[in-house]
Amino acid sequence: MDDRLTEVVRRFGRHALTDPVALRAALRETGNRFTAREVDALAAVAGSPELAALSTESDIASVVAHWTSVPAIEVQWALRAFLAPAKPLTRLLTDHEQTQTDESTRAVAIEQATEHVQDAPTSRVEPAAQLADTAPPLGNYAAAHRVTWEDVPTPTRTRVVWLPIVIVAVLALVGGGVFLLNRDTEQPPAPPPDRYATDQVAARYRALGARLLDDALRCAQLPARPSEVERVSCDIGTSTLTLTTYDAPSRLAETRRSEVPETGAVRSARAEQQGAGFAMAEIESGAATIRWDIDSPRPVSANLTTDRGGLTPILTTYDALQFGGLARPDLPGPAFTSGVLWAFAENQVINAEKPQCQQVPVAAGTTEMVKCPLTDGGMLTFALAATRADLIKQRTENAAGGGKVPGTVQVRAWNHSTGGDITGQFITFTTADDKSPTIYFDDDQTLAYGYLFGAPGSSPEALDDRWQHGR
Repeated sequence: MDDRLTEVVRRFGRHALTDPVALRAALRETGNRFTAREVDALAAVAGSPELAALSTESDIASVVAHWTSVPAIEVQWALRAFLAPAKPLTRLLTDHEQTQTDESTRAVAIEQATEHVQDAPTSRVEPAAQLADTAPPLGNYAAAHRVTWEDVPTPTRTRVVWLPIVIVAVLALVGGGVFLLNRDTEQPPAPPPDRYATDQVAARYRALGARLLDDALRCAQLPARPSEVERVSCDIGTSTLTLTTYDAPSRLAETRRSEVPETGAVRSARAEQQGAGFAMAEIESGAATIRWDIDSPRPVSANLTTDRGGLTPILTTYDALQFGGLARPDLPGPAFTSGVLWAFAENQVINAEKPQCQQVPVAAGTTEMVKCPLTDGGMLTFALAATRADLIKQRTENAAGGGKVPGTVQVRAWNHSTGGDITGQFITFTTADDKSPTIYFDDDQTLAYGYLFGAPGSSPEALDDRWQHGR
């Protein structure tokens, strides 16, 4: 293998030779001395199954025909580079094109010389038999006065010497070809690629997702922190993706829990396995973070963050990036877009018997609504009030006597723990139409509220006991 490709394997691993994008980026990183044309040839054959089957020089000719979009001579050069040190492609191209030029000019010179010989003037010599038929009889007088060839001036013709002209034409053609070839090869080198262009960053952090930056708008360098080699920020829609390279796998492992703390989160989940990790968390304001990492071939991590909307939308973005390091855990309360509403409902949902929660169209004065039918005929309903006035309206309607069995309405405050601060209002009643016991409860701070409906004709005491278990 060429020494320059050996250096790529040493620094980036053998996989860099099997991916055209990774190979281009690795060659730039190692400061290779390949020309742009040579890099194109190497990238064209990188990752092909025929390349993996090569073992000797004799195998090259049998596989060159598999490439149709790259000149055969450049394919041959790239294949040889993967087997042994390769001489510069420009020298190989010069030899090849010089041979073609020599053959072409030689054919033109021969054709031109033939045309000039055919067109040149010649003296006309009459056949002897024809002269004998037209001349008078040759007597003594004729013999005495016969004209000899010595007395007749020898006819002459202009003779064109073609050899010097042909040589000059050949030299002019060859010189022009050499000039054009040198002009192509002596162009100034292209400027180095922008290290923080999205394609360059995607190549370095490919292990974090096959489509990591497909939808990225831009990337920029950030100051690296202690234990970090590089930190890059990329914009993806309304979210921010921060990519980090660490100086050692142990440093990467230390940050897995510290960068996504569960304290103060309204919902969170994490997963770890050998060499890879995943964590996600959402706080009450709607800000959310997803972090994933892998320590091979280099220790790298990604943090996808948003300051609003919660985990649901950025999980959709994460799934599209196609990280293959490990399977992510399910989102807690997947039917709930808001982590605040899920935190309010979580204990009741977990303690219910096989609830089938799903979002439903919002009612007037709400921003989100979820219903969870229960196997015993009961129902859990949760919603977020759009404003505090909308929450007060819910309290007023549920405390009124309309549509309720007289004497069943009871209103009081409640809290999450005995002796704690008041959380919100708690109202119980029995519906007049189907005699279903009902509990209404809300959270004065988050504007979340919920209903626990018992099956028609069921016991209000049993319903209250169920609610207390999910409190």
